[in-house]
Amino acid sequence: MPAPSYVPAGSICLAHIASTGPNTFTVPSGWALIRTGQISYQATQALYWHLTGSAELTSYAWTTGGSVFFAGGIACYAGVNAATPIDPGAPNGSGATANGAGASAPAITTQTNGDLIVGFATVGESGWGQNVSVQFPSIMTSIWSLNNSNAASPQRRVIKLNVAATQLR
Repeated sequence: MPAPSYVPAGSICLAHIASTGPNTFTVPSGWALIRTGQISYQATQALYWHLTGSAELTSYAWTTGGSVFFAGGIACYAGVNAATPIDPGAPNGSGATANGAGASAPAITTQTNGDLIVGFATVGESGWGQNVSVQFPSIMTSIWSLNNSNAASPQRRVIKLNVAATQLR
């Protein structure tokens, strides 16, 4: 997966990786797991963080032990607290998985003023064309969204990624 083209040293990068099916990812060196979640046999998503140095790779590779469809993205943030990039109030992230028409993520109680809350969502459709959408709370601003149209596999699994964020004062 390509890394952002220019990221200052000391920035924090977040990677959102998703695949069809239940999977365990092999992670590139220097990336730490925040949390992972599976939606039964339909999809797996995982979140990782990385503190950038003075020389960064142009791409990073996550792998599994099988043949699956992947989608992912890397977003980097400068000016972040590099000593404690993940707020102690949510050291392993906070999440929910669900089958059906909706899911609600649990609340996060931050311990540091000025935290950036970033929400990640993966949709694992059982067939192409279900057009499932993700609605983040109105306080959050959408950063990017990806629909993996190549994931229409023989098992008819489709993965979609959505990311939003809000700055706390």
